[in-house]
Amino acid sequence: MKKLSTFLFLSLSIYVFAVVPTGYYNSANGKSDALLKSAIQTVITTGHAVTTYGGLWTAYATTDINPATGKIWDMYSNCSFTLSVDQNKGTTGSECTNYNREHSVPNSWWGGIQSVPQYCDIIHLVPTDSYVNAQRGNNPYGEVSTPTYTSP
Repeated sequence: MKKLSTFLFLSLSIYVFAVVPTGYYNSANGKSDALLKSAIQTVITTGHAVTTYGGLWTAYATTDINPATGKIWDMYSNCSFTLSVDQNKGTTGSECTNYNREHSVPNSWWGGIQSVPQYCDIIHLVPTDSYVNAQRGNNPYGEVSTPTYTSP
């Protein structure tokens, strides 16, 4: 019942806050099949800019700052980092030393290709503690019965 309540709450929240602007899809009206697909692609990509892998560092200044602390969020631990200052520049120290970027779906799963868009997708690349990220490696997310490492 708890899962159903959570699902309904999240669904309602998305509906309430994700209002499509009036006229947003007008150019796709009356189209079908390939023409509809093309029209929708044009609608959702107009004004869209592709960032680079390096550009993610800049994006984190607005996407991943904890408003309570002004520091970078970490998805794996309770560590926090100063933007740019604590950025991993090739050396991973102990936990809470610096942060890097983590693919939610490991890059190695698609052959390690460093190409757009998957390699620089801000939705699937998040700042993480470098040490903890290295502990995860390219393992899938899931429940683990006997973890080999647990971050605070």
